[in-house]
Amino acid sequence: MQHNRNHNHLWFQSNIVIILLFVCTFVGAEMQAAKLYNSSPIHYFRTDLGVGFDCDLQYQKGQPGIEDLLSSKGVKTGLTLGYRLKYQHFIFDVGVGANYGYKVNDVADRFDAYERKDSDGDTFLGEDAWRERGFYYNNIALTVPLLFGGEWNRFYFLLGAKLDFNLQTNVKEKGLYTLIGWYDYYLDPFENMPNHGFVTDEPYQTPTLNMPNTYQVAACLEFGYRLTGSQTVYAVMTRQPAVDVYLGAFVEYGVLHNTVFTPLTVGVKATMTVEVKPKLGCVMCKEL
Repeated sequence: MQHNRNHNHLWFQSNIVIILLFVCTFVGAEMQAAKLYNSSPIHYFRTDLGVGFDCDLQYQKGQPGIEDLLSSKGVKTGLTLGYRLKYQHFIFDVGVGANYGYKVNDVADRFDAYERKDSDGDTFLGEDAWRERGFYYNNIALTVPLLFGGEWNRFYFLLGAKLDFNLQTNVKEKGLYTLIGWYDYYLDPFENMPNHGFVTDEPYQTPTLNMPNTYQVAACLEFGYRLTGSQTVYAVMTRQPAVDVYLGAFVEYGVLHNTVFTPLTVGVKATMTVEVKPKLGCVMCKEL
């Protein structure tokens, strides 16, 4: 592992000049194009509404003190307000928003056994089993996205990161509970005797608990299509603000977090942008 890290580091050092030249060439070309077409950065107020499938991932099972995750499924929806800078093909997005998520994590069965006393004071060995266990989460989070990308012929993509700070998370556990009792002076176990506390597959639910605040930094990828063409001759000549609507898909994968499992969200998003301070420009250079 150390050898691979050193190799990657040396490769980066040996190619840093090439990388810098490539970046400078790209930026220079964009600036030259801006001068040629008399264009300047365009500023937008943006808002988006997204909804997606939300789940947790676990790559290693059997870790001490960590439940083995069998399946995870949920839904997350969020609203973001922010700012967009558009310069030629380049796009920069930043904002602040809120997410609400509901998720169910199914975990492995749990078993326990220890000596205890019954209602008559007699000692027995009790075997507990919690089966079909599920943890039910409700979550409200503050989110701050920071994305970069580009747009060509109405198709766009964005890459970046998003910080989610969970303001409130509560969880409860549901499942089926079984208790079997073994007495020294009986050959057969006591089971399925609810009047004595020995139950079989009895539904249970724990009280709802508030969890400590957690955070995550997710790597984000978004791509989609601009549905509208607001930069018309009429809009430019009358200095009307450009209003555009985008429809896209996104993926968010947690790379830094202080939770047990790794979060993953895949969904769709609708974005609306409103131009700030529209200016009169080159009409023939505007997109129809």
